[in-house]
Amino acid sequence: MYFFWANDGERIRGSFWCRFGIRNMGLAPAGVDAANTGHHHLLIDVDEPLAADTAIPADKKHIHFGAGQSETRVELLPGRYSLQPVLGNANHVPFDPPLV
Repeated sequence: MYFFWANDGERIRGSFWCRFGIRNMGLAPAGVDAANTGHHHLLIDVDEPLAADTAIPADKKHIHFGAGQSETRVELLPGRYSLQPVLGNANHVPFDPPLV
């Protein structure tokens, strides 16, 4: 998994398009249970590791893209942030090992 955009360390003013990429895996909506397939999640300022057997929470720091989307418009208040993409399976559980 990787970001097409925004780039690591980039300074951005205002809202921006965040675009995800993935290689050697499939992308599908949540609930589609297929081998090597999942959907994106965006973690914002999440420092603690995700549990490999627990669904990724859904809140302001854990954004789900359960329809299989690969981009979103992100709006954050001014400041420094850490953004991390994570691939979850059909049930929003991270792969083991995590794909981040």
